[in-house]
Amino acid sequence: SSLASFSPQPHSFDILRSRPTMGSNQSVPVKPELEEVKEIIIVGGGPVGLLGALASAKFVQVTVYERFSGHEPVEARSINLTLGRRGLKALETVVSPSCYRAIQELGQPVAGRQVHEAGKEPVFQRYGLDDTERLLSVPRAELHRLLMQEAQGHQNIKIYFSHKLCPERSWRDAEGNTELVFMREGETD
Repeated sequence: SSLASFSPQPHSFDILRSRPTMGSNQSVPVKPELEEVKEIIIVGGGPVGLLGALASAKFVQVTVYERFSGHEPVEARSINLTLGRRGLKALETVVSPSCYRAIQELGQPVAGRQVHEAGKEPVFQRYGLDDTERLLSVPRAELHRLLMQEAQGHQNIKIYFSHKLCPERSWRDAEGNTELVFMREGETD
């Protein structure tokens, strides 16, 4: 299937003139050079890449290139991620209500951390002013799985696994901005 044949779904507002800011009902003007953007390529299908894909897919076709095959155990690369107020708001704005509930249910609220210095008593450091300001510690593998399910179920997102970025072949303009990205299929290291 060709990305050139993609036709965005109609929206209740003109996406070429203004776009709502994340988590807001207000619109911000779009830079003229972005008015014709019909497709976004995201290199990396981790939690941040998938969140970016889900947010962008409200307006344009998104293609995600991921280095791994999609079958590697994510927990082997990382343990938990902690999400603060802004991270949770971004998730709430972008993912479905059922996905957001699942993320909240698998997370553990944390109020601070215990710092151990050699020869001193451990010291508790709060993340906020009091116990009401907490972070949500979420298993990375489960967060990734939930975001991947959301992205794979979105009609405006295509994900290609086992593709590695080839920076030596990517083309840059005179200012050093990447204009064209080359990917190699089948290489994961």
